[in-house]
Amino acid sequence: MIVSNSTPLINFSSIGELRLLHSLFGEISIPEAVWDETVGQSHKYPTALLIQQCDWIHKTAISNYQLRDAFLFELDRGEAEAITLALEHHAELILMDERAGREVAERVGLNFTGTIGCLSRAKKLSLIPDIRSILDRIMKEAGFWVSQRLYEKVLKEHGED
Repeated sequence: MIVSNSTPLINFSSIGELRLLHSLFGEISIPEAVWDETVGQSHKYPTALLIQQCDWIHKTAISNYQLRDAFLFELDRGEAEAITLALEHHAELILMDERAGREVAERVGLNFTGTIGCLSRAKKLSLIPDIRSILDRIMKEAGFWVSQRLYEKVLKEHGED
């Protein structure tokens, strides 16, 4: 099982590239909180309909609310539920960009990657010709912030410097 938090879904849907996530991972599960953040707030994210129409993105309920509540001391509801869902189903990977969420995911032994990691995988699998053009679009159109140092590092790793 692959579990996703909101940001990767919002980033890829903002540029019309949700297909990349499907090509990389097939089915993706999201907890109710992530569904609410991405689809339920359609007034906030105009891409909500794109996410809602993906029959390969499945809303999956968590059952351990005590665990979720423990994570709420350091995470928002979407991150807390995504990590809880990943733990409950022994997910092979969780898609998460937020630093605090990634730190907790690492602490509890989950494998994770984010938007940039997805782009790196897509490039290695020849699903995209380059990372720069897509990352630039995500930064511009989705408002995804990437430090200059990380931006340059990623491009250099993929021979795009």
